[in-house]
Amino acid sequence: MAWNGAPDQALAALHRLCSLGASIAFDYKYALQAYETPPHNWYGALKVLNEMESKGFQWTSRACSHALHACAFAGRLNHALELIANMYERGLSPYPADYLRLISDRGGSKQAIELSQSMEQLGVMPNFKHYSSAINVCGTAGDWASAVHIFQQMQHKGMRAHTHCWNALLDALGRAKQIDLMLIAYRNMLTSGQRPDIIALNCVLGHAGAAGECGIVDDIWREMHQLQLTPDTQSYGAFINCYAVAGEPEKAEAVLAEMGHSAAVKPDASSFNR
Repeated sequence: MAWNGAPDQALAALHRLCSLGASIAFDYKYALQAYETPPHNWYGALKVLNEMESKGFQWTSRACSHALHACAFAGRLNHALELIANMYERGLSPYPADYLRLISDRGGSKQAIELSQSMEQLGVMPNFKHYSSAINVCGTAGDWASAVHIFQQMQHKGMRAHTHCWNALLDALGRAKQIDLMLIAYRNMLTSGQRPDIIALNCVLGHAGAAGECGIVDDIWREMHQLQLTPDTQSYGAFINCYAVAGEPEKAEAVLAEMGHSAAVKPDASSFNR
């Protein structure tokens, strides 16, 4: 009885089973699954959970997970945290994916920080996915200071930064046009022994290029080759855009010509439009 996108029908079917005395705990779980899709009726999901308990069925982590996801999609952080507290009172723990969904959805940097802190307070240690997601959320919100704070807190707890975390930090700083800090973070990444991937290099190239920092872009371009990373369309596009922003069209055309001779990548429409 999985009625995705039709919670009213799922609830009606559940009530029919209840009237026949044929409902079981799994029926509530399936009914709750319908609340994860639009319009994400978080209030209805919580009501179904309460009804489940009132009918003598114990909550399960999976049933609560569906309700948490409905709250996440609707941006209802306070209700999600209250539900998590109620789960712990009943000896249940959210799945790591539940926290990841809550961190990622809708609430912004404040929610990301609160949820990370809530995990630790409840004895659940965030992993690199939670940290990188929180940093990404802060970066998207333009809150680079919080992104840096989360990254530093992760390091203070003795967790080695994963490539995803470094990439998220570089992007957060670049989005905020903190080019000098982004470059320092990139150098720290190298010093830590973490090998940057093409995503990290493209991130630095893109943000430095958009700021017209041709010197930085030239250095990163050389490092990309030293690291034996093959430039892709995004790499060349950032390089071309840098010279365009700096008012050096001849150099931009030279890079475009180099791109045309590359066996690995060919110019696309966006390359010519920069």
